[in-house]
Amino acid sequence: AIRASQMGFKVILFESNDIGGTCLNRGCIPTKTILHCAKLYKEMLNSSKFGINAANISFNFSKVQERQKTVVEKIRKSLTALLKSYGVEIINEHAKIENEHVIKTQNESYDVKNIIIATGSKPNMITFNGNYSENFVLTSDDVLNMETLPESILIVGSGAIGTEWARIFSSFGVKVFVVEMMEKLVPAADFEVSERVVRLLKKSIRFWMMPTS
Repeated sequence: AIRASQMGFKVILFESNDIGGTCLNRGCIPTKTILHCAKLYKEMLNSSKFGINAANISFNFSKVQERQKTVVEKIRKSLTALLKSYGVEIINEHAKIENEHVIKTQNESYDVKNIIIATGSKPNMITFNGNYSENFVLTSDDVLNMETLPESILIVGSGAIGTEWARIFSSFGVKVFVVEMMEKLVPAADFEVSERVVRLLKKSIRFWMMPTS
């Protein structure tokens, strides 16, 4: 939207949820904020190695979540202001493409010359046979709303998101188990990267991967 505005187009941005998409609201920014808190907590637990004595170290995960939400909200406001500074009109509604030159919301119709589709995606919920409680089957979006941590957790998939959450949970003392259908962790990465991840995390996280043929 910003680039189109820089090129001289009059731009309308339709967004039914929060400005910033996955990276800002449910991905990189909130998880990196939580990860920073987790790393700081873990370092403080081991501070005696550096000659620093810190007793009765503890954490409040609800406060950790408050911090990530505050960081996200601050950046979202800045991003919204940036869009508006470029003259981008923001419509916070669900929109439907009627044809190649018409976009409709619930109450308005917009005639446009060009359409850029950047709808993104959402997590795919795993289905199970038998009975289970949805309170115990969470997507990465659901985890961002947790107020307390479980004693243990099974993470399905060791891509960037799964591995990052494995690090976060493990640093906060949760027993973490990761299952991966491919033959190595972080499947999209080189073998050297995968092996490095295993070396770094194997002491605190248990992994199951598809055996090589």
